[in-house]
Amino acid sequence: MIVLDRFEAVLAVFTVLYYSSALYRIIADGVSSSAGSASSSDSNPILLLIQLGILAAYFVLSALRWRKFIPAALKVPLCWALPLLAFFSSHWSVVPDLSGRRGLLLVGATMVAVYWSIRYPLSVLIRFVGWGFGLSAIGTVVLTLAFPAFGIDSGEHAGAWQGMFAQKNALARAMLLATLSYACSVINRDRPKWLWWSGLFLATGLILLSTSKTGLLLLCTLMACIPLYRSLRAGSVPRVTLLALIGLLSASCAGLVIISYAELIVTALGRDLSLTGRTGIWEILASKISERPWLGYGYKGFWLDMDGESADVWYVTLFMSPNGHNGFLDLVLDLGFVGLGIFGLSCLLTVSRCLVWLRLQANPIIGIYPLLFFTYLMLSNVTESSLILDPNSIFWLLYATIAAVVQIQLPVTKRSRTLQQSLEESKYA
Repeated sequence: MIVLDRFEAVLAVFTVLYYSSALYRIIADGVSSSAGSASSSDSNPILLLIQLGILAAYFVLSALRWRKFIPAALKVPLCWALPLLAFFSSHWSVVPDLSGRRGLLLVGATMVAVYWSIRYPLSVLIRFVGWGFGLSAIGTVVLTLAFPAFGIDSGEHAGAWQGMFAQKNALARAMLLATLSYACSVINRDRPKWLWWSGLFLATGLILLSTSKTGLLLLCTLMACIPLYRSLRAGSVPRVTLLALIGLLSASCAGLVIISYAELIVTALGRDLSLTGRTGIWEILASKISERPWLGYGYKGFWLDMDGESADVWYVTLFMSPNGHNGFLDLVLDLGFVGLGIFGLSCLLTVSRCLVWLRLQANPIIGIYPLLFFTYLMLSNVTESSLILDPNSIFWLLYATIAAVVQIQLPVTKRSRTLQQSLEESKYA
């Protein structure tokens, strides 16, 4: 079983590396190309073969642990609801084959998430995430120094590092997830300390080199949330209430400053009041949503370049946007308000469980990690897209994993403690 345990660990790290999209450009374009494409796995045979291989391996592993996997899968119905809705959207999608294929891949990613939740404690999963993104960070540095035309943008964002990723913002998003894992490992004093400190400095440096101002703001916000969430865990009810009032007052003051000095702030950030044209896109998308509000255009059935409804957006804005630059809008476009409602309900239940998890976890750092991830997911989707429901994205994989972990591993009953002990032992029956 030692060989199987090691295989699973390597597979988990490789899964993080693959779903981080760090391999897409290398496989699709080659390191000698400066192109910035991020091919979807189902449009590239090699990428599709890799993803199907990953899913097949986890299907076999889930079958080996079916006595634990099936009860766990039944305990998290909302994790499956959105992927299944995406798959069945092929019945009303304008591209039924595409919606069906990508919906199945999304169901497969959810299977991986549920398997992780019964196989590993969250502390181990955090380290796997750190290893996976660490490989992409090292690969970014090596490839960028060896092939500057590949790793450094020479177009609209000339000079910005993008490394193994399709675009500078994609690099920043990946390194933000890396910093969360490394920061938690550093604060938790995990060994070897030098490794996690090195990873933290490397990931932070790559965020700076990406010149992503949004990424830098999110990094500062998430680091500020760490002591706040730790105080929420340890504090009494009056203290928590006081902190909430202070947070509300601070947010109100910040809102007044932003409203009063909006133009000065966005100019300093290198943006404009339309968020680099995003608000113009959002206005058109609002009218498109009103045409098919309840079930949307089908999973991945809207943004089809000049062959789909996205052509109207391109004609009006004179900008070939690949998405809506807002994860929530794109979710409504794909699956309508029904899909958004399912996701919202799932988030509310998961966040409530995260708060219980926060208070009951013996390790404070492991306790705050789910809330940190949800904070990042919600904030980043305001101006970015394809972060909520993408079959090839690490974000849905981690979202479903955390949603399953805080439900299945919640240490509140004797049965949960028994499951936790079995997770620590990590032995097959």
